Amino acid sequence: MSIGQGDLNVSPLQLAVAYSAIANGGTVYQPQLVEQVIDDHGHVIKQMGPVIKSRVVDSSFDFSEIMNSLSYVAEPGGTAYGLRYDPRFSDIAAWLKENQFRVVGKTGTAQVVKLSKSVEHYMDVTKVPYEQRDHSWFVSFFPQDNPHIVVVVMTEHGGFGGSISGPVAVRISKKWHEQNNTVMMSQSGDQP
Repeated sequence: MSIGQGDLNVSPLQLAVAYSAIANGGTVYQPQLVEQVIDDHGHVIKQMGPVIKSRVVDSSFDFSEIMNSLSYVAEPGGTAYGLRYDPRFSDIAAWLKENQFRVVGKTGTAQVVKLSKSVEHYMDVTKVPYEQRDHSWFVSFFPQDNPHIVVVVMTEHGGFGGSISGPVAVRISKKWHEQNNTVMMSQSGDQP
């Protein structure tokens, strides 16, 4: 159970809620799909504010330490090391290095079936029949200093979290950053 195997079942939304609580210091929010309701003239009829479901009040949780630990996932020795150093992900690596961003997250490889030790699936996932391949997970939040977005990517039968779902999550964060930087610059009068 401690490594996510066996009877543990978690949806991507549940994982997003949990990681948002880590990122914000322990407040668990109710997931919402609607921010506001507007009429056909563009006037706000109803504003949906955040709904707090609970707070993590256990003093043994050091959220800053957890966040710092999660920031090593793409560093040497981390399970998503390739995001910063693998030539296949040079676009991500360049963006991270140029902006001095760190990937803050966790990889996951959820076993679908127990494979024989004779199957070298760790070297080449294509040696395993599709329906027996592990599910690939990656959960992250961005940016590390002031998280605004949580991204969960789960790729069914995708293989390893760091090399399959990780690049998707980082590219989503990159796109979010590009769009929000443009909006913030245009609001301040600066040119992008």
